[in-house]
Amino acid sequence: EATFCTPGVNIGLFCSTPMVALSRNVSRKQAMEMLLTGETIDAATAREFGLINRIVPREYLNQVVSKYAQTIASKSSLVIKTGKEAFYAQAEMALADAYAYTGRV
Repeated sequence: EATFCTPGVNIGLFCSTPMVALSRNVSRKQAMEMLLTGETIDAATAREFGLINRIVPREYLNQVVSKYAQTIASKSSLVIKTGKEAFYAQAEMALADAYAYTGRV
């Protein structure tokens, strides 16, 4: 049932703020298509684009989210914290710098 859209272009605006996150999470071609057309995509297309990880039927959503949260919460909080910080830090680095950085984490 979920749908995704950057509709600004449909009313004479450009979705420049959503563009930041979108362009960092899907391919440039897919982001540009969404931004220039303003068309709505369904959940299956969003998954194909890499915008979402999974599709869950509404009736199972709370159960799946709870299990997912429990799985993460069962891990070392220090490891999760360090891993998240390293993930976001290295994502902004050049490849060689990212490998050097993650070798020290």
